[in-house]
Amino acid sequence: MEAMASVAAEASSDRRAQLLTGAYRHLVEGSIRPFVWAILSLRAGRWTEPPSLSNVRDAMLASDEFLRRLAISSVFVGLRNAFAHETLEWDGFDEVLRGEGDVITLSSLEDCVRRLVAFDRGCHAALAFDRAMRASEPAGWPAAGDLNRMPEWSRAEAFFGSNGIRLVDLAAAGAVVRVKVERLGVADVNPCFQALVTVRGLLPRARVFEVSVLNETTPGQVLGRGVSVIV
Repeated sequence: MEAMASVAAEASSDRRAQLLTGAYRHLVEGSIRPFVWAILSLRAGRWTEPPSLSNVRDAMLASDEFLRRLAISSVFVGLRNAFAHETLEWDGFDEVLRGEGDVITLSSLEDCVRRLVAFDRGCHAALAFDRAMRASEPAGWPAAGDLNRMPEWSRAEAFFGSNGIRLVDLAAAGAVVRVKVERLGVADVNPCFQALVTVRGLLPRARVFEVSVLNETTPGQVLGRGVSVIV
């Protein structure tokens, strides 16, 4: 999504091509391949690990009209392979990308990326709905590893929003969890602390939470196992 936002403001066609191909590679490998294979596996009633993108595309072409049209309009194996093999060529004269047999204009690739983003969001919405329907009401505070729940980082994001805190970014992969919010006025401090206390149960390995405000450089730190604040 950052790449797509940058594309709209980028005047250089070379740079736009670079941004779009990077976004496309992430989507086609990180979303289309696993989600389409999950759909096909659910229909078949058996699961195997997702095969290569070309095999997934062949299965899409042999499937229903929706997946067949998606494969034709949006899954370009040559383009993906050329990106991986570093053989992708940008033709600035014809304004097209050429990659191991695939030729596509920038406008077509941009439409394709938007289509894949929509598909990705739809699959995530379906997954969230399925998990919500299967989830049992927890006995106490939210905790890591709750059955049929979304990933902990995704649940952590939601608790800030439900407390009225507009979250800009959450980096939760390490011992220091960095939370960036749009604003933090006096009325927001208590809701932010409530969200942090709840999120602490979802991220048990975190030692420190750093809370910063958009466009401000000095974060506040909250100790992970206490209520002390370091300013």
